[in-house]
Amino acid sequence: MPEKLIAEIFSKVIEYKDAFVAIIAAVIGGGIAYLQEVRLGNQEWAWSAFFLALASSGFIGWVTYFLGIELLGWSNTLSAVVGAMVGHIGADKVKAKLSQAILNRIE
Repeated sequence: MPEKLIAEIFSKVIEYKDAFVAIIAAVIGGGIAYLQEVRLGNQEWAWSAFFLALASSGFIGWVTYFLGIELLGWSNTLSAVVGAMVGHIGADKVKAKLSQAILNRIE
């Protein structure tokens, strides 16, 4: 019984390997972006802020990956690369850019 479950889990992981790559790359990119902000003195170091940057970057990278595939019809590889880049930009900057774009369109 456990062998069947393990085989099923591995088959799902292999099926969505590009999504996992996008998430991991986005998390790494978000961590690097946070460390750059700390190094430049734009932000104080805090473990909680670091883990929040990792989590939010991973989430926005995951969302971008699936938006690229489902909505825009991109390949898995292109969606993974763009998801990683958006993760590096960071969720807070993406939110600011989207908010500005929406406000510009309303006006």
